[in-house]
Parts: sequence; structure tokens; C-alpha cells
Amino acid sequence: MKQQHVTIEKSNGTSEQMTIETYTRWLCLVEALDVITRTASLKKIDLNNNDWVKPIALQKYIDERYLSMLHDVKCEEALAKFSTN
Repeated sequence: MKQQHVTIEKSNGTSEQMTIETYTRWLCLVEALDVITRTASLKKIDLNNNDWVKPIALQKYIDERYLSMLHDVKCEEALAKFSTN
């Protein structure tokens, strides 16, 4: 099976290309950080120090969310919201 790639156009005019699997893992990480930020905001937790960083918990979130996120990414592609090459 041919491996699909996603190309990200950056604001500085350059682009990055990665596999759809790598792209999906990055999306999982961004989503995890968003959840942390929103929860911290609601609980008035200061995120300016590094005490909140829990790499194993983040990895577990990514691992658990990965397959459903990959499905979401492929559905978005099918709906032509972005394209892979």
C-alpha cells in the first residue's frame, strides 16, 4: 500500500511533508495540550512552570486517541477538507 503524505504550508513560505500517521500523532499531541490548557484555565492552574508536564500521560493520551484521530483525518480527507499526496 502506498504511504500517504500530508504537506503543511508554513507562514514563512516553506512547507513540511510528513506521513499521515505522523501528522495524526501531532494532531493528538495538539489536542492533548488543548485539553490541558482548557482544564488548567477552568481550575485556575498556572502553566508557567513545568510541574504540569507529564510525558508518560501525554504519550498514553496520544496512543489511546491515535486510531480514532486517524479515522477522523481520513474522513476529513474524503470530504476534501484537505488533501494528501
